[in-house]
Amino acid sequence: MSGAAHETFVFRDRVVLRYITTNQGSGMRCFFVASVLAMGCGSDKSSTTGSDTGQQDGASDDGGTGDSDGDGYTDAEEADAGTDPQDASDVIYAGGWPYNSNKDGLGSPSWDTVGALGAQVPRFSAVDQFGDMVDLYDFAGHGVPIVIDMGTIWCAPCKALAAYLSTGDMSHLVWKQNEETGEDEYYPWWDAAYSDLADQVASGEIYWVTVLFSESETSGPATQQDCEDWDAEFPNSMVPVLADETLQLHDWIGVESYPVLNLLDDEMTVQVHSTGGPYEVFAELFPDR
Repeated sequence: MSGAAHETFVFRDRVVLRYITTNQGSGMRCFFVASVLAMGCGSDKSSTTGSDTGQQDGASDDGGTGDSDGDGYTDAEEADAGTDPQDASDVIYAGGWPYNSNKDGLGSPSWDTVGALGAQVPRFSAVDQFGDMVDLYDFAGHGVPIVIDMGTIWCAPCKALAAYLSTGDMSHLVWKQNEETGEDEYYPWWDAAYSDLADQVASGEIYWVTVLFSESETSGPATQQDCEDWDAEFPNSMVPVLADETLQLHDWIGVESYPVLNLLDDEMTVQVHSTGGPYEVFAELFPDR
């Protein structure tokens, strides 16, 4: 795909510059948009010009499955969300996160329930690194597994995992050196057999959602600024960073140690429940290691 074509998929210079400076390249963003289109969220005619779409003045008569402004969201999705399908600067999510027009059909499980295998996660909404309120249920309905990654801003292994997902460099996951052999050793929950994880997240095969929280009475709850700072330190165009300001999701999952990963299917049902550590989710994602 040419550079010019790539430009039709991004809507703000800030995002374009971010890809360049983080060495993620235009191909990653284009792949993401293409993957959304392939899941039925868009059209293969994503150019903003009338000549490319076969419409005049950006109009669309394709039943809303087209993307008149080329921002990665279909006209029908934008109409449902209340954004302008003719204005590429007016988007559902600045981060380009998925949108699910049918999320209300998932119901509203009570927060009085507790996290467990087979339970449905209640409808969680939180502010992200761009200042948008993100509805977790927007990640449902796309046929993609969802990993909920919970941690704190001061947690060293949480940062190591985020750094790996940002760069694909597993050296971030080195925990210590073996005293006898002098060889590097990964964190106990990591294995070299998991090396494809960063690529799977980058390609949209897995939706990875990072949720920050704070239990500290001194520093106070996690904030939007924490999310913004986390994203600046560990930039990843595919990972929303959310602030669990009231410990709502933290308490539902029952977090005891972190980083802690939980795996959901595309109906928000817990496939792997854990209160501490990434072990169980990695074992599920890589059963043949």
